[in-house]
Amino acid sequence: MPEFSDTQPTYDLEALKRGDPAAFEALVRAESPRLFRFLLRFLEDEEDARNVMQEAFLQAFQRIDTFRGDARLTTWLYGIALNQARVLWRKNRRYETMDEADLDRLQPSFSRGMYAQRHRPWPPDVLAEREDLRQLVREAIDRLPDSYREVILLRDIEEFSTEEVARLLGLSEGAVRVRLHRARQALRALLSPHIERRMKQWLQKWLDRKRLTCEEVNRFLAAYLDGALDARTQTAFEAHLQACSDCQAYLDQYRKTVELARRAAKVPEPPPELIEHTLAFLHARLSQQK
Repeated sequence: MPEFSDTQPTYDLEALKRGDPAAFEALVRAESPRLFRFLLRFLEDEEDARNVMQEAFLQAFQRIDTFRGDARLTTWLYGIALNQARVLWRKNRRYETMDEADLDRLQPSFSRGMYAQRHRPWPPDVLAEREDLRQLVREAIDRLPDSYREVILLRDIEEFSTEEVARLLGLSEGAVRVRLHRARQALRALLSPHIERRMKQWLQKWLDRKRLTCEEVNRFLAAYLDGALDARTQTAFEAHLQACSDCQAYLDQYRKTVELARRAAKVPEPPPELIEHTLAFLHARLSQQK
């Protein structure tokens, strides 16, 4: 088992698999701050986040020979941490979560392809750093079913790519986009009563004799923001947006929902002693296994 030195070289996979102690230490120093912040957002408890982070590094070191290299090393590390964090979150959750039926009721409804309800852009000050609103957003995220909460945290807050989230959760990229889209829409609906006043407006526009309905535009939102639409569909999508104030308003709310989630999930910087304590923990645990 590796022991840690005072040097800080950059880490690489071959060195880690050889058990190079300097490579292990460099990995801890490089990845601890972000991993700790993710776990703090996920678990909402500093001690739990610290404990899970330390155990995740320990498991990663013990299982480094099983890493096949078909994903980024950090993605693999997050997967180990996420599996541990899930168990603790479900045990200690603070809010009752909704089920799929509840989530369905928070999705937008349509009549003849148009929104059944009218929307207007949320005011710019909705993104102001207000603690009461941040708390409201955090509680709304925590009410989502676990599989949707995880997608929001990984994709919108940690800003992993869709491909990386798919690897972490064992899903297809399409399934990640569907969950992300449904989670964003549910979150928007949960926040709307506290933010918006509805207004009556709608327009549509033709492009190449093809009309996109509001319902079709809504279905493409996640793919549009992900840059995954083909050229023709994106052109039709953007032409509809230019003409339809209702879809402009909904997209505005959708984007701001993502930004609110990011802002609500901001956590303090890790304490200065975090890395040294983690290295000491790992040294002690690994020394016991010699």
